[in-house]
Amino acid sequence: YLLGGIRKLKFFPNDPALIKEILNIKQYDTRIEAVKSLAFSNFNRERLDQYLKYFDDSNPNITRQAAISLKDIKLNNDLKTYLSRIIENKIFTTHLSPNTKGELFITLAEFTSVNFDSLRNKFLPVVKIDYILKAPTQNKSSAYFHWMVDIYRSMSLNIKMAILDELPSLPFEFRDTTYYKIFLNALVSKEPPLILAALGGLDTAFITGHKRIIRNIINSQVNRLKNEPIFSESLYGYY
Repeated sequence: YLLGGIRKLKFFPNDPALIKEILNIKQYDTRIEAVKSLAFSNFNRERLDQYLKYFDDSNPNITRQAAISLKDIKLNNDLKTYLSRIIENKIFTTHLSPNTKGELFITLAEFTSVNFDSLRNKFLPVVKIDYILKAPTQNKSSAYFHWMVDIYRSMSLNIKMAILDELPSLPFEFRDTTYYKIFLNALVSKEPPLILAALGGLDTAFITGHKRIIRNIINSQVNRLKNEPIFSESLYGYY
């Protein structure tokens, strides 16, 4: 409870003895809270190295939380550079879980000034695509757009939803025929999550200019799927 209070305050006392004691906690649930709260400590090189020992934990839930909480740590530029090198090494050379490596990649993308397309290409072999899509992109380029378009059809439902969520954040200049085809294809699927994600990505100008097409899609979908229980989730969105 004390650690939870510290986390909510986003402040950790600068007490080396307390930090040492917390790093040695063995109970799983308390250790998770320790990972979260320690991220609000004042960090120097020594303190950061202490925190990074969490990645040696045998429990993948601890390592994943340590990776998530890295985003809460305040570091100067020198320590960000130091941490970036460590993150890259851990992603490529350790046996951390895929989820932990994904969370580490998100932090790395936030820290680095490297072109995101280069970063994406480098880490694609070792980082799950859904984490690459979640990472903050400093340069939403044409290459990034075409990569999402190219992989869309072959992806799982969750990845397709992540792509549909990401595409509207791109500059309007990318909203060409290919862009809208992806949303229209999602609109005619049988998956309510895809349908709802697609409805959120169609801008007013496109809807106004393509009333007939969209009306026909909605009529066809309702007639085809109205008796399927899961489809009821989509009706409000269509309406």
